[in-house]
Amino acid sequence: MGINFGSGDGAAAGPVIPPSVSVADVGMVIQNEFRPKSKNAIKLRRILNEGPGVLDNPVVICFKIGNEDVIYADFTQGKGQVYEGIFSGTVGITLSLPQELFDSLMDGASQSQFLQAYLEGQITIDGDMQTLMQLQKLLPNMQSS
Repeated sequence: MGINFGSGDGAAAGPVIPPSVSVADVGMVIQNEFRPKSKNAIKLRRILNEGPGVLDNPVVICFKIGNEDVIYADFTQGKGQVYEGIFSGTVGITLSLPQELFDSLMDGASQSQFLQAYLEGQITIDGDMQTLMQLQKLLPNMQSS
């Protein structure tokens, strides 16, 4: 017999979970639902997983990339987690930039290229600039030399 979260009158309120479904199976479904799907989110997640992936202060960084869905890098629980679209926490800094520039930054743009793009108005930054400085340590080519 499956689990029924009905109203108590015997009518099913939603789908019945068959007994052959384990808690681990449900966990995998939930995990897959929140796994990044866009190429930008996947690329950001890969960068965070390859490097240290941890910032000094717990913060959420929002990336607005061209006309794509917003991406959030959440460092409030340690290693950065990537979310797409909706995030209910407080954002520490928002970077708005075109797709080509995001690709360049993720693929190895230098600190001077980032600064040049900022001075040319290709990047807008809203929020705590100290957080931006922390972000540098996650992107190997952005570290001060």
